[in-house]
Amino acid sequence: MKYRIGLFGASSFLGATYLNEINNSGLFSISGLASQSVTTKAYTTSYYPIQLYNEYDELIDKGTIDVAYISVSNDLHFSIASRLIKNGIHCIIEKPMVGSLDQYNNLRILAQENDVVFFENFCFLYHKQFNLLKNIIASRVHGDIRAMSIRFGFPEFTDKQNFRYHKSKLGGAFRDAGVYIYRLAAQFIDTSSCISYRKNHHLHSYEVDMSGACLIYDDKFSVLGSWGLSNFYQCEVDVWFQSARLVFPRFFTAKPNFKATASLYTEMKVKEYTFADNQYINSLKFFCGLIQDKEQRTVYVSEMTNYYNLVGSCLEQWD
Repeated sequence: MKYRIGLFGASSFLGATYLNEINNSGLFSISGLASQSVTTKAYTTSYYPIQLYNEYDELIDKGTIDVAYISVSNDLHFSIASRLIKNGIHCIIEKPMVGSLDQYNNLRILAQENDVVFFENFCFLYHKQFNLLKNIIASRVHGDIRAMSIRFGFPEFTDKQNFRYHKSKLGGAFRDAGVYIYRLAAQFIDTSSCISYRKNHHLHSYEVDMSGACLIYDDKFSVLGSWGLSNFYQCEVDVWFQSARLVFPRFFTAKPNFKATASLYTEMKVKEYTFADNQYINSLKFFCGLIQDKEQRTVYVSEMTNYYNLVGSCLEQWD
């Protein structure tokens, strides 16, 4: 079965990477693209011949889609997703899915009432790298985890009109990069009893936060994270165990043609891992599985709620 998918917005990530995976997955037929951007026609000409809609409601109300991919600016995610969900349309939403814990809880309730899937597109969770990390932690073969250090940041974009640099569009480094750290931490830390501190930093020429750091800890281990939109590129996860250290040099952004690696350091030797995987296709398959499997959907929503509760419980809130 192929799901009829509608595209809402035309982000650079969708155009450069994800649209190709949607098209090649065999899981979807593309029904149209709704965008208010004047560059959309050039966008579709460059990639695929897609039916264009000038208004989002046109594609929502046309009755020709089962699934929506939302890649508009952050400030529009909640309003568009709410309307789609009320119409019984499953949603894949680029991160951050919403701008607050309250908005998340509203979408969660709407999705439950309308029996649809709402999915935040953190693809790294569906890469073999994450599976290795999860399995080593669960096995306790190297003892308990003591600490996790995570760094994710990149240089400034050349496009200064990018929504990431505008407060009104819910831009900023935390929402673009910092959320990855919280999403990963929430997979392993006990958020019901943890404490989280976060500090955002600003540059005088920008109205949004441009970097930041966090400390998240429970009674077992701690997560130290840092991120930025004006940094030397880093995408590293470093995990310190009782008797080993596991390092991933490029954890969040391993594209299909990239040979991801990991190094496991023990007292006696260093073990090297190499991964060939497609986290984008894997995420699409997982999403489609949630449509069919309501038990798995319940587990996923529980994980998402855990994550948003962690973000919402920070000493410094979303700003």
